Amino acid sequence: CEVIAMGVSGWGTAQQLLALRHYGLSFSPDYVLVAFLPANDVRNNSATLEPEAIRPFFEFDADGELRLDESYLNSPQAIHARSTSTAIKVKLLSASRVLQVVQLAKARLLNRDSQSAPKPAEQTPAKQTRADEMAADETASKPLLEPGLDEAVFREPTDRRWREAWRLTEELLVAIDRESAAAGAKCYVLTLTAAVQVDPDASVQRELADRLGVDDLDYAPRRIQQLAEDRQLAVIDLVAPLRTVAAKEQTPLHGFANTQLNTGHWNEAGHAAAAKVIADRLAADWKVGN
Repeated sequence: CEVIAMGVSGWGTAQQLLALRHYGLSFSPDYVLVAFLPANDVRNNSATLEPEAIRPFFEFDADGELRLDESYLNSPQAIHARSTSTAIKVKLLSASRVLQVVQLAKARLLNRDSQSAPKPAEQTPAKQTRADEMAADETASKPLLEPGLDEAVFREPTDRRWREAWRLTEELLVAIDRESAAAGAKCYVLTLTAAVQVDPDASVQRELADRLGVDDLDYAPRRIQQLAEDRQLAVIDLVAPLRTVAAKEQTPLHGFANTQLNTGHWNEAGHAAAAKVIADRLAADWKVGN
């Protein structure tokens, strides 16, 4: 058994589809597992919501079919990325650990400077009262959601842009499934977790749900499950089983001791819990098929 990891940090479902077309299917896979994180992938798939414009997007044509929009290739940034000087830089970085360390140090310095620079909204007014300070402290200590994730995916969209983003996302997932099947591969959509959804402290989940005015934080997995039923997709929902593991074992599945627990990506426990759910499902389906 061989597993080929083709995911790239920052990718959305559109890039996953393109990677499957241009690279993935050439390996003649038996299974295609699509890692789908609703908390930012829905936004990643929308040209109107995603701030990083230098990436491929899909749109709907007049017949409602997906059409690749490659207009970003004509942007100055994209042209620079394809230039000879950039190609030389990439080649040198790939061949030199010293240059990689220098680049990493430079990036960290720039990031540190940007984080330490005061922002207008964070500057304390001269006549701010103690009550205002306490209220500000309380708000700051209880953010709705960690940076990089979107609270909009936890509830039914009312904004046209988010409705369109969901529609695009669903059709991209269907396209991945369809093209995998055409190549003889079984496709599974994995509904990944945001840290808050599987926080061992259920009150954290409840607090965010209350702030958003929803009953729970499971709108996205329910929507994907409905898509699976409507379009005959195979879905492995990781939200419910990982939430159960986190609650039962009182173990953070996201974050690390040297960063912050219950935020960010899966840690060792999170990966182990997800791997068991996925492996059990694949094994069960394999037994049925054979």
